[in-house]
Amino acid sequence: MTWTPYCGVQKMNEKCFARCITKPAATLSPNDEACLMRCTDRFLEAFNLISATYVQRVQKERLAGEAGLPPA
Repeated sequence: MTWTPYCGVQKMNEKCFARCITKPAATLSPNDEACLMRCTDRFLEAFNLISATYVQRVQKERLAGEAGLPPA
């Protein structure tokens, strides 16, 4: 299965819902909203960190390839 941004959002929704919504109702409680916000923020921070690290690695490998060096 290929990862897509949609898959990432779906996974975030599933994990945060399972973690934060203990008693589903017609509306979200203030605690539910706060928990969902924190969970989403953590997920996005992790995604951004992983993405930045991956981009740096790809750039480093590309530069090494252009210089004729073996990959690190």
